[in-house]
Amino acid sequence: MARGNPMVLCGSMVAVVSMALGPACSTPGVPISVDGMLSDWAGVATLASDPSGDASGAFDLTSISATSAGTILRLRLDLSNASVNLQDGNAGDGTLRIEIARGGSSLTVDMRDRSAYLNGNTGNTIHWTNFAWNQAPTFASSAYEVSLDLGPTVGASVGDTISINFSGSDSLSSSASFALTAPAVPDPVGQLGRPANTGMRLASLNTLNTGITNGSRGPRLGRVIAGVDADVYCFCEEYNSNAGQIASEMAGFFSNGSSWNVAKEGDNAIVSEHPVTQVSTGTSSYAAALVELPAGPVFVLCVHLKCCGFVGDSSDNQRVSQAQGVAQLIADFRAGTVSGGALAAYASAPVMVTGDWNLVGSRTPLDILEDDVPGPGLVAPAVRHLVGSETYTWLSSTSSFWPGRLDLMAYSMEGFRRLQAYALDTAELDAGQLAQLGALASDSAASDHLMLVADFALTCKSDADGDGVVNLDDIQNVLFSFGQETDPFACADLDGNGFVDLVDLQAVLFDFGQLCASW
Repeated sequence: MARGNPMVLCGSMVAVVSMALGPACSTPGVPISVDGMLSDWAGVATLASDPSGDASGAFDLTSISATSAGTILRLRLDLSNASVNLQDGNAGDGTLRIEIARGGSSLTVDMRDRSAYLNGNTGNTIHWTNFAWNQAPTFASSAYEVSLDLGPTVGASVGDTISINFSGSDSLSSSASFALTAPAVPDPVGQLGRPANTGMRLASLNTLNTGITNGSRGPRLGRVIAGVDADVYCFCEEYNSNAGQIASEMAGFFSNGSSWNVAKEGDNAIVSEHPVTQVSTGTSSYAAALVELPAGPVFVLCVHLKCCGFVGDSSDNQRVSQAQGVAQLIADFRAGTVSGGALAAYASAPVMVTGDWNLVGSRTPLDILEDDVPGPGLVAPAVRHLVGSETYTWLSSTSSFWPGRLDLMAYSMEGFRRLQAYALDTAELDAGQLAQLGALASDSAASDHLMLVADFALTCKSDADGDGVVNLDDIQNVLFSFGQETDPFACADLDGNGFVDLVDLQAVLFDFGQLCASW
């Protein structure tokens, strides 16, 4: 269909849309949350500054900012050095300790020791689970966000004033004072079910050491797997199972007599009821397959990158090499040369890379796949918890390592429109949500990773509601949310810059009337 002139269309369409009953979706502004995305701090004043270059170790503070909600304190820490991880690194880096006091009580959090203690007594330790510690990003950065609950640690209440300082590699010349004046905010809650126009529901889970076939943990994981009822699953850490065993267990998880197709390489498996054509990757680090869904074909890669380490070490370098291999495989798929050219007809199909990325060193593996040239130009928006705004996907209450965002979904912008996404922790659900899912509150704890669930329309990127055509509903979505800050690519943010703006409106107007194919 021919495209109309956006300037001619604009005036009349805006008038029509302004009479509409309401938006098909909305994108309210995102509150400050610990997710590694820093744009939400733009309106927060700097609480304290510190000279660059005065540190005795790798952690060289330049400024801090603070917000609160009830007794939850959130801090932004800006550093002069972008090549340092908070939780791990070279011994010569030193450490950074956050020291927070209220009256005669204090809490110290030691980054590199991954420990916390009360009232200056290193023997009076407290585990991170007892004060809701969270930190992002997990990869090396020049700016970090942290959050913690000061209620159970220093007895703080709304209205109290606390002091904040640091020790170790760097400190402020004098402690900064901050008042906990903001009230507590209820957790945002998403929807479990599929939105309208969903063409693919994808679920990704590290099952923790062959969890699917584990006699005690398998049934717990199975309830969650069946409850989300995805079209495509990615499973990592299935070390000791084969494709036939996974297919058999999947059939047992579901009560509808379904049969399952499995492409497995290494510990990674791509699973679907729909046709799956495996593509050999030549490595145990990731599996690849073309999945032919009713809505259209999708090229899926399920990755499990090297664990552990820190920026610049051998594990980090291995992750970089693995990501380069993924990028090359996508390039070969686009060129129509994989599987001896057997999939050349699908070379323009949308691409999805999901799994356990283990981004605990540098961000480089993700950069490689986000780069347009020479990379595939994928996008990897944040995936928040179904209940709450957190983005971590790994947690272990028995580990000194803090929760982190290790699992990601990166995908091509053309062909996919993400309608919703969430990280699922059954411990956060209420009774009604658990009943809807058919799961128990303890089921997610059968793995140390949370399941990622995402719903996509297989359509062009300017089709905001994913119904297959760029029309008045899409203009309505953009106008209703115009000027708002949002998660990148959420709802009406079509270009992924974190704002609903003129670029998004222009994209819809330019494509107005277009019938969208997924590939």
